[in-house]
Amino acid sequence: MTPKITSLQPEAIPALQFLQDQQLPPQVRARLDHDLQDSARGHGRQAILAWRGDVVAGCAGWVTLGIAADGCAYGSPVVAADVEVAESLIMAVSEKVRSSGARRLRISAHASEFAKHEALKAAGFTPLFEFASFALRLPLANPSELPAGLHAVHFDQIDWSQMRACYAETFADVPNSPVPEINVIREEWSEGDRQAGRILADETGEYQAFSLICGNSVEAVGVRSGWRGRNLAATLYHIAAAALTARGCSEMRALVASTNMASMRLHQKLGFSEIATRRTVYEIGL
Repeated sequence: MTPKITSLQPEAIPALQFLQDQQLPPQVRARLDHDLQDSARGHGRQAILAWRGDVVAGCAGWVTLGIAADGCAYGSPVVAADVEVAESLIMAVSEKVRSSGARRLRISAHASEFAKHEALKAAGFTPLFEFASFALRLPLANPSELPAGLHAVHFDQIDWSQMRACYAETFADVPNSPVPEINVIREEWSEGDRQAGRILADETGEYQAFSLICGNSVEAVGVRSGWRGRNLAATLYHIAAAALTARGCSEMRALVASTNMASMRLHQKLGFSEIATRRTVYEIGL
């Protein structure tokens, strides 16, 4: 039976969560209810389901934040019960992002997602790089202090246009990191841990660094070029680790592109270890 593609129906998410959890190792499982309905995916408007009869057999979301900058869109998450479902979802996402002006599409797959790997290769996708999943046991020893000349910006006083400019500069060369619109950044930070995360400004009020922590995961850390080489990124990790430890967390996690050598070295220096097989990022031209 050919899979039927429909718009997202939230009541189907628990079954999809079970399907995803069967395919992924516990260390890298994610919440589909959030990932399919967050602001980057239009709160569910940029998400579809695949059905076999009355049984949901897969889902896909897509992110178009990178199209304006470099023409790249992202298919994530993509969960499929078999190769045929994966092929149907990939084709549907390709059509959706192409109509939005995308010239390229990237979709990733963990080693255990066999159907997705086969479907991506059959569709002509090419592997680009890998994501490494890191974890660190808490507490983190040897705390460090902020360099002189920087102070934390209170959440209620954040200048979101400044925040976006800081994000854009620090993530300019980081793969798979499109710059979100201001409303998306505001929502992401409002959902983050305000005790563990930081936005740092210099004496003139210009934003120079930030960290976004959600749950026990480091979602983003950025330091502008003028403040690099001063151990600031490590300090932001120490601040996050202290807050998570105080909350009772025993572990901190992060996802790092294997091509981002500076970030790979930082995580290894801090004591992070890889906890799962790496995730391959594929790309196709549209």
